Amino acid sequence: MKSYCSLTFLFAVVSAFALTSLAQSPVKQPPASLESLKAELKERVAGLQTTNLILKKRVEDSGVDFEIDEASEAALKEAGASADLIETIRESLCAEHFNKALECPKEDFKCQIDLYSKALSFHPNDATTLVNRGAAYEGQKDLEKAIADYSKAIQIDPKDDMAYGNRANALRRIGKPADSLVDFEVVEKQNPKEPSTYYNRGLAYEELGKYELAIKDFGKYILLKPKDPDGYGERGNAYFEIGSYDLSIKDYTSAIALSKTDSDLFVGRGRAYSEKGSYPLATKDFDTAIKLNAESAYAFHNRGYMYFVMKQYAKAVADYDRSIEIDPHAGRYVDRGVAQYRNGSRDLARKDYDAAMLTDPKYSPAYYYRGLLFAEAKDYGRAILDFRKAIELEPEDSDSHFERGLIYIEIEAYESALADFTRVFELEPNNSAAIGNRGIVYLRMKEYQKAVTDLSHSLKLDPNDADTYFNRSIAYEELGETQKAAADKRRSEQLERSKKP
Repeated sequence: MKSYCSLTFLFAVVSAFALTSLAQSPVKQPPASLESLKAELKERVAGLQTTNLILKKRVEDSGVDFEIDEASEAALKEAGASADLIETIRESLCAEHFNKALECPKEDFKCQIDLYSKALSFHPNDATTLVNRGAAYEGQKDLEKAIADYSKAIQIDPKDDMAYGNRANALRRIGKPADSLVDFEVVEKQNPKEPSTYYNRGLAYEELGKYELAIKDFGKYILLKPKDPDGYGERGNAYFEIGSYDLSIKDYTSAIALSKTDSDLFVGRGRAYSEKGSYPLATKDFDTAIKLNAESAYAFHNRGYMYFVMKQYAKAVADYDRSIEIDPHAGRYVDRGVAQYRNGSRDLARKDYDAAMLTDPKYSPAYYYRGLLFAEAKDYGRAILDFRKAIELEPEDSDSHFERGLIYIEIEAYESALADFTRVFELEPNNSAAIGNRGIVYLRMKEYQKAVTDLSHSLKLDPNDADTYFNRSIAYEELGETQKAAADKRRSEQLERSKKP
């Protein structure tokens, strides 16, 4: 039969991790000493079996005043202690240190870990203590150790909802949201009315870009906890990501009604208004957010982005300045750099991209945008190096492949250009420019039939591109198909004329 030195409570985490608590009977007698236990076992006044039961009960009620080790355990066994009595002593010592751990300051994770570890030294297979130590490791940001403790707890007690739920959150936090879904499914099956399961799984779906599924989970959470603004806020964010701005605004408005001082909610709604082009309403929300929290880099940055979209670049730079002062994130430097560029200052843009790389050398957009600056200046060597680095950091970065492909066309490195545009087309099958540019490469390589094939595919994706018709007309001429060439030239000229006012 499985025994525990602590009581297991239901998993109830929303965004962090959970701790259990333990209730223990009040002490009625002084803790039993090793010598007193040995003496009574040797006397066996009521018989050995009954004496073991009596002492087991005493230890359960009062605990012991010694720490059991190999020597003390051997001495007890020699005196006649049963396996149940030895186990009860271990459970009592585990519970003592477990409860001491609960008394540690909330943020003193080392204190908690040390005491939970001491408890486990007496009773290594106590699932609840493992879960609590895992939570302390998580608080210390040692997520691998946290996951190890949660996993061991699950092996001991496969029905421990808290262990599954906490492990799921830890897996999500280390960048494995897909793995966390398995654990969330277990928790849902075992306790389908636990709200936090749906909230946390919704976060995992958001991180995976599965916003429709996230919306469903946040909806379930809202049904179970309709007065919690977090559910509406996260669902509003998911709606934002799929472009459902009206529904996003509706959810953020519901969240704000429940939490009128949460600046992030106003920023979220402001973003949705901005995407709709409702700039006065967006400005009002961003201003309110900043009034509520003057140190919100999130608010300043998003208001800056709104100004950027409105082409008010000086205002955008000013807001980005403030967001960087508060939180100098690499992404903020890049966004300010783009605004500086649009405001006519390439040198300041370059400084921001460099600053982004110093802040986070693995932030790929910094290399992409600096590569664009080098390409514009026809410094193709350094541009290629930057695009190569961006691709190394983000192998599915189609933009860097595309821009590098354009440089390879310019320097007549056609095989390399083919490879880049092919990769873009693999990543984005509806990218007419990528397949069209590959057609241009084939045209320059005098592989005219391949050029026609690619340019025709490009026109299926974008039938109103005058340049592509013109380029295909050249390929047709080289193939001797003069009627098709003439038709393409006429179509190209028609489209060009239609562009003119």
